Amino acid sequence: LAKLEELRAEAADIERRAGLLMKDAKQGGGYKNLSLTWSRAAKEKLDEAEELEKSEQKRIAESIQPKSCEICGTVTLDEAKFQAHFHFDVHEGYKLVRERHAQLQA
Repeated sequence: LAKLEELRAEAADIERRAGLLMKDAKQGGGYKNLSLTWSRAAKEKLDEAEELEKSEQKRIAESIQPKSCEICGTVTLDEAKFQAHFHFDVHEGYKLVRERHAQLQA
């Protein structure tokens, strides 16, 4: 995330400089080409920041592995929470219902 913020800050600074050059160019300073070059550089930095953000979001999304309980249907994203849910009343209730249902079926 630090790299992402750094890229965005660099892009903003380049764009600011490009704007100043364009202002000079409009007043007859002749910096239009340099201003356009800097604007392209700023766009490239923003594109790089966007790609970095997308890859980071993809990495995070792939690291999340939801887990569901076959007894009560509870879904968690965290292994510790999944283990803890075995002691919840809802899980215990479903467990008792399933056990009783199995007894009645026999």
